[in-house]
Amino acid sequence: MWTSGTILELQRMPERLLILGGGYVGCEFASMFAIFGSHVTLLQGPDQLLPREDADIDAAVSEVLTTQGVDVRVGVRATEVRRDAATGEVVVLLDDGSSVRGEELLAATGRSPVTSELALDTTGVELTDRGFVVVDDHLRATADYVWAAGDVAGSPQARSSRPFRWRCSVDFSMRPYGTPSSRTPAWPRG
Repeated sequence: MWTSGTILELQRMPERLLILGGGYVGCEFASMFAIFGSHVTLLQGPDQLLPREDADIDAAVSEVLTTQGVDVRVGVRATEVRRDAATGEVVVLLDDGSSVRGEELLAATGRSPVTSELALDTTGVELTDRGFVVVDDHLRATADYVWAAGDVAGSPQARSSRPFRWRCSVDFSMRPYGTPSSRTPAWPRG
């Protein structure tokens, strides 16, 4: 099984790739591997790809992926993942009773923050129901003089957004609490 990091280390192109998760990472890799020539099956639990986006974006991305040859399946959840000892194939059993097989599997189901052992409840820092630090548009946490950025803040995980989040958190943490800055725009929330 691959993650979005380990898949970049592959030594050969899989003929049939299964992808669990239809968010940004799953869709990006589905498109890329389909273009490279792999037969890709993309499995998404919710009823649309890119669940943070509007339905028209979902429709456009689904159309592009389907045109590229990706087998897009939404509204199905994996109940079991195993490797068939006889064939070496990855077998994914789905909640609708069907199954899919592939040579390899990419798990692109999202990241979870590692905040449970930080005792943040003793600091006044609030967490979402998924364990992310609650932040405002300027990455301020709910406790005074505390900012959060990166994976724990629940902001987009794309590497391209990291320099912005870092700049934003440093900019706000180096000046008096609550002082607005004309240099740092608010982080787009969605």
